[in-house]
Amino acid sequence: MSRRTRISLKITWILFVSPITRSNFDIGRTLHSPDGFPRDQATSKQSFDERTQMIYSVDSSILDRASREAAMWEGNRYFSDAEKWTPFFWDKERVFLPLFEQLDTAHVLELACGHGRHAVELMQRFGDKVERYVMMDVLASNIEFCRNRHEGMKGVEFLLNAGATYDGVADKSLTAVFCYDAMVHFHRDIVREYLVDTKRVLAVGGKALFHHSNNFMDPDSSFDKNAHGRAYLSAALFKKYAEAAGLKVLEQRVIDWVQSKDLDCVSLVEA
Repeated sequence: MSRRTRISLKITWILFVSPITRSNFDIGRTLHSPDGFPRDQATSKQSFDERTQMIYSVDSSILDRASREAAMWEGNRYFSDAEKWTPFFWDKERVFLPLFEQLDTAHVLELACGHGRHAVELMQRFGDKVERYVMMDVLASNIEFCRNRHEGMKGVEFLLNAGATYDGVADKSLTAVFCYDAMVHFHRDIVREYLVDTKRVLAVGGKALFHHSNNFMDPDSSFDKNAHGRAYLSAALFKKYAEAAGLKVLEQRVIDWVQSKDLDCVSLVEA
C-alpha cells in the first residue's frame, strides 16, 4: 500500500463528526504562560466531496496522530487559563504584533482557535479591514464554544477540521492565516501538511504567521513530555518544510518562553 492512503468517505465522515474521548492527561498542569502562570459547524458552499478532497491526500497515520493529540485538549482547563495571557500576543513591544501587522486581514483564517480568545483583539485592531474571519479548530467543542461566544461578529465563520488541512476552505480564497500558541504542540508531520495546504488556500501574495516550536532536543519525544509541551521542531526545519511547500519565508524570530531560552519561533511566510 502506498504511503498516502486513500481514506473512505465513511472514515472521513467519522473524523468530522465523531466525539473525541477525553484523555486523563492534563496538559494544564504542565504548561505555563509567557508570564509564568501555570498553564453546528458553518455550512460550506462546497460539496462534501470537495471539502474532503484534501483529506484523501494526507497519510492516514498523520490524521490518526492529529486525532489522538487533539483528544488531550478536550475539556482541558488550558482554554480558560489562557484568556489572561492573550494580551502578550497583542503587545506592540512583543514580536507578534509587528509581524501580524504585515498580514492582509481582509480574508483571514485563525488555525486552532480554541475558545476564540484572539477574536476580540483582532476585530478591535483590524475589524475595519476584515471581510471574512474563519475560526477553525479540530475539536467540535471548541467550535461550539466560539459559535456561542462570537456568533454575530462581523464576517465570522466557524469550521471544524480533521487536524492537518484547512478542510472546507477553497483554493486561493484567503489573504492571511495565523496560529498562536497551538502549533507549538503539533507534531512536525502535521506542521508540514499544514504548510502544504497553506500554499493551496492563500491567494498569491497572501501571508501566514505561525507561532511554532524551536525545540530540537529529541525527535522521538512526545510533545507532552517536553518543556511547556513543545513538540520537536526547529526554525530551520520549519523553513525547509515551508520552502518545499512552495512558500517564501519572509522572517523568523526565535524567542524565549518563560525561562526556556530560544524555545519558540514565530515565522512569517508568503504564498
